Amino acid sequence: MSESRYLPILQRVHGALVKAENEQIPRVTPNADIIESDEEFRIILDMPGSSKDSISIEADDLHIHILGSVKVPSQLDQSMIQGKTYARSFRLGEGVERDSISATYELGVLTIHITKSNNFKKRIINIM
Repeated sequence: MSESRYLPILQRVHGALVKAENEQIPRVTPNADIIESDEEFRIILDMPGSSKDSISIEADDLHIHILGSVKVPSQLDQSMIQGKTYARSFRLGEGVERDSISATYELGVLTIHITKSNNFKKRIINIM
């Protein structure tokens, strides 16, 4: 069976992943949830197909930047199908501990933990 016989199937099943000549890898903005607790902010991003090694997270004074990629399995023809790149940035506000940012990746979900600084954490004030 020839490659051209499989192309229509790949276009239907993997429509966004089939690339034309000279086309760049598609950049996808992953869906995200931001959850705040008393101790931290959690950013949860859907990044299916990535791996822990293909994701990079960088934080500067103002932002946190997340980049990830999806590799095409080697058994598929990489001249017809391509992966994709995930990219998302968030502004870091006042009151977070930039040095304590951590992340986990499991089952296609990246979770970033950003600890609140002591002067940003909620505290209960007793009335005298």
